[in-house]
Amino acid sequence: MERDRLICCLVGKYATIQPSITPEDLRIKIDNHLIECRLTPLGTEKNDEELLQELVDEIAMSVLGMGINRKMRRNV
Repeated sequence: MERDRLICCLVGKYATIQPSITPEDLRIKIDNHLIECRLTPLGTEKNDEELLQELVDEIAMSVLGMGINRKMRRNV
């Protein structure tokens, strides 16, 4: 599996298992999994920042598309 796709899958997996996971805990879990797969951790490849920004953009558009406003997000 390509490293970028694996990272995307891992973000979805861990965010689904633990919806209230902190960004730092998520990064640690992803880094540990990448290292187990003998891949480099986040932040070591040149396109990591771009990949993570694309993921954030996708999540933001998804949340906006579901019609969840700021007040509702705070309650979740």
